[in-house]
Amino acid sequence: MRKIRHAYDAIYTDAIVVAKGEVVVVQKRETKPEWAGWVWCILANGKSGWISENYLKINGVAGILLKDYDAREASVKTGEQVKVLQIESGWAWIRKADLSEGWIPVENLEPTN
Repeated sequence: MRKIRHAYDAIYTDAIVVAKGEVVVVQKRETKPEWAGWVWCILANGKSGWISENYLKINGVAGILLKDYDAREASVKTGEQVKVLQIESGWAWIRKADLSEGWIPVENLEPTN
């Protein structure tokens, strides 16, 4: 379990969910250096969001999902305890006490010893 050192409010409340094999349009976007590895993608239905390059096979502006992906973010409060399930390019996929899951910036977690 890890403790939240800084609260985080989910920014993208209508997150994209993409299945393995789906094709997206990739638009590289500037982001914070510690979040390098994320690209802004547009789905066939017009929805858009951030996807880790590690989830994609990119060829020009087309990307094919190599595995299922959920861009849902989690809102957390300072002092809250969470379980970190995955870390990806400066973001952590976490599970909260209520069993909800989502992404938060790693910088919002207390450092490990």
